[in-house]
Amino acid sequence: MGQIAGIVIVYIFEVLKGLSGSIVLPMLLIVAVTVLELPVVLKMKESGLINRVK
Repeated sequence: MGQIAGIVIVYIFEVLKGLSGSIVLPMLLIVAVTVLELPVVLKMKESGLINRVK
């Protein structure tokens, strides 16, 4: 499953790069999504990070 997700991410990255003509916008979007997913990951019971936070 990880390989498929990686291919999808690279494809989306390339499409965004093609639309904007720059590599900066896709990079900023990846950083923003990573920051936004942190609270979700911390709330998941499967996360190893939750044990260190409490």
